[in-house]
Amino acid sequence: MPVLETDFLKALVDPEDRLHDKAVKALKRVEEGQWYVASSAFLEFDLLLKKGGLSLEDRIDVFESLKPHISLEVVCKLSHQTLAIAGRLQKAYGLSNFYFDSLHIGTAIEHDQQIVSSDKSFNDVKEVRRIPLEKL
Repeated sequence: MPVLETDFLKALVDPEDRLHDKAVKALKRVEEGQWYVASSAFLEFDLLLKKGGLSLEDRIDVFESLKPHISLEVVCKLSHQTLAIAGRLQKAYGLSNFYFDSLHIGTAIEHDQQIVSSDKSFNDVKEVRRIPLEKL
């Protein structure tokens, strides 16, 4: 099953995001157990919220609001294997700002090599096929 990454979470919680409607469509597939969400996406998203100045209470509220919609069964756990794949991707593609992207892609590689993302740079990673979030 395809794996969603951070842009899905950002768009889902922000009704003003240009991808919000697409993220809502993707959420239906998550709720039906058809698509996964990378656990690394939650960590990156939390860091973005913190950097954006959201209080701890507000961040807790954001993640609590996701609990009824994203079950633990569709969250892909980050593992030592994922980190090894991510490290190989970072080395192969020589990108210094590739850390979370490499974790998301590593997670997708562990499943069916498909990642749902608006990040067009994922098209350059031959190990995965990008499903454009913006085209749902």
